[in-house]
Amino acid sequence: MWKYAHDSGLHGFLLTEIKEAARKVIAKMSYKGNQVDRIHSLDSFRKEVAQAINNKDGLTDDDLNVLLRYLARDRRAIVYDHEVSLLHTYAGRG
Repeated sequence: MWKYAHDSGLHGFLLTEIKEAARKVIAKMSYKGNQVDRIHSLDSFRKEVAQAINNKDGLTDDDLNVLLRYLARDRRAIVYDHEVSLLHTYAGRG
């Protein structure tokens, strides 16, 4: 999904797209009322993300890793390991 932007040197565009995808993911998933409903396997998280950003082709592993890293490190919206992701309750802020 973001490979073309990265390969063509459009890093500013890439970051804008990642931020927009993160905003959509947080908006879609933060409505879930309790913490248990916010826990996803990485496969189910990938599907939720694809739906949130209207990506019918799905996400590559690289796309997913970039988005997970952005959501965890830069937005502090999720915690994750190689099997599970958890959207924090305060993820919709900021």
